[in-house]
Order: sequence, then C-alpha cells, then structure tokens
Amino acid sequence: MNQSFLFTLLSVLTIVCYGCLSVFVCRHQTLHSGKCGLGKSFLMPLLMLFLLFSLCSPWRFLLTGRPVPGTDAAALFPRSGVWLLVTLGLLAGGAGDTLLEIGDRYFAGGLVSFLIGHFFYLAASLLQIADGGAFRPWMLLLLAGYLPVILTVGRRIVGGVSGPIRTAVTIYLTAILAMSMSAACRLFSVPAAAYVSGLAGSILFIVSDSILAENTFLGAGKKGVMPTYTLAQALLTVGFLLAM
Repeated sequence: MNQSFLFTLLSVLTIVCYGCLSVFVCRHQTLHSGKCGLGKSFLMPLLMLFLLFSLCSPWRFLLTGRPVPGTDAAALFPRSGVWLLVTLGLLAGGAGDTLLEIGDRYFAGGLVSFLIGHFFYLAASLLQIADGGAFRPWMLLLLAGYLPVILTVGRRIVGGVSGPIRTAVTIYLTAILAMSMSAACRLFSVPAAAYVSGLAGSILFIVSDSILAENTFLGAGKKGVMPTYTLAQALLTVGFLLAM
C-alpha cells in the first residue's frame, strides 16, 4: 500500500472517530447533568493522532493548492517546530479535560493545563507569522474587534469573582485572548483556508470558555460548552496543519 495513501486513510479515520466521540460526549453531558464521561479524555489524543497522521499525508497541500514536496512521509513531514507546539497544546488540553471531569477540586489544575495549552498555541501562531514574513503593523487594528468581548463578557466574568480566583481568571482570559489575537495576526502569513480555520477555532474557544466561566462563577446554566469546545480544538488543529 502506498505510504501517503495509508497516512491519508488513517487521518480520515481518526478525525471521523473524533467527530463521533464528540457527538457522544456532548450527548452524554446533556443526559447526565453536565458530566461528559471518560470519553472526554480521549478527544485530544484522537486529535493528536489526526495531526501526526496528516503531517505524513499530502492532502493538506492539495487543499491549499501548494505543491506537494514528495510522496513519502519523510518528505512530507514539516521541519518547522509548529507541529510540536500544537501537539503539546493538544496534550495540555487533554490533561485539562481529564482534570475538569474528575471533580471540582481539580478545577484549578484544569485551568492551568488549558492556560499552558493557550501559550503553546500562541507560540505556534507567532512562529507561523515569523515564517510567513507577511506581518504588517496595520494588522494590529484587527485586535480592536476583541474590545467588545473584553468590555462585556470579560468584565462580567471577572466582576463575578473575587480573591485569588479573580487573579487566576484574569490571567486566563488574557491568555486566551492573546492566543486568538495571534491567530488573527496570521493574515497573509498563512494560506486562506488555514487562516479562516485557525481564527474561527480560536473564537469558538473564547465562546466555549466564556459559557463555562459564566456557568461556573455566575450560575448562568447556559448550554453549548462542549460543542463549541470540540469544534474549536479541531478547527485550531486544522488551521495550524494547513499552514505547515
């Protein structure tokens, strides 16, 4: 069997499994008072496998219209360290998923895990911006689009907590906003499909965490945490992948 075909097949199988497991986890959360079950811990490992299989497959080059560098895994695998940063970000996300599912007493550990993951994603975006060499100072104007989020949702969440947890929440919100802003600044540094996917994923991550924070600290009782989260992680991964 052709090597590139094998890795393409494996990448398709893993992303399909990820989609099916995401639906199962979201349904389980709805039926069991917010608990996602052990299946949640396997979401990020599946995305990691999808990423690694896809790195050895030519489909990502065909999707962006770039020339395929070769047909074997060694030629297709990127030399940039972005893939490692994204893998570590997914690993941190998987740890956060598990800690949050175990119980409320591990909430702080889950928060720190996701915080670390955002730093890895931030570093990956900055590395792709540096590699693309297409950053322009005027692109910082794109960041103005985040002001409404900061002034509304951010203020409401931070204002609803006090003490040390308020500092922790502020740091986390700053990190996730910085991660999304860096994704917005990849404009012209990465292919269009990679940019749209990565930016959409980062925004959905903010939406998911905002709902979770309002439910946790303000007792909002809103739904949509897991659907937006699973889609966010997938879109972020594809967004980075298509630019490698």
